[in-house]
Amino acid sequence: MASSIHLQFEDKPHGLAKYSVSKEGVQDQVNEFITKYKTIIPDLPERFVYREDDYELNYSGELELHFIIGTEYEYDSSDDNEKSKLLLSFFESNLDISRKTNSLDRAFDRQFYNDLHNLMVDKDGKVYWLHGSSTKCINFTGDFVFEADVYLTKDGLQWEVY
Repeated sequence: MASSIHLQFEDKPHGLAKYSVSKEGVQDQVNEFITKYKTIIPDLPERFVYREDDYELNYSGELELHFIIGTEYEYDSSDDNEKSKLLLSFFESNLDISRKTNSLDRAFDRQFYNDLHNLMVDKDGKVYWLHGSSTKCINFTGDFVFEADVYLTKDGLQWEVY
């Protein structure tokens, strides 16, 4: 039997950020996304937050839209906590190979990632993580140990393992 898998992050919280938005300009899209996926993520409305946009010292009053996926440094695949399940399910997507990343078989479908990508994609065509990069570094420990950068595409997560 396979051992549990631990996902370890170098920073927290974990999530996506869309820069330089106006709440009025994006809130309808956020509401549509919440309506569509609230049945599979009950706390989805609380995961979308607006913050003052300090990207490149923006003084225009624009905001950052954040989608919070998780808040801990480490997650264990054997944890039954609902907040852990969301993060672990989110990172199950793996476009490079058919085997799921965590082997938990709880990935969201491609339409979820497509809708999230369309909501969070920036003017330059990229989706950014909260720390400001389009990739996020994750360490995996379990039966196999590896480190990878991940980025969100319209079809799911793309992994670059090193």
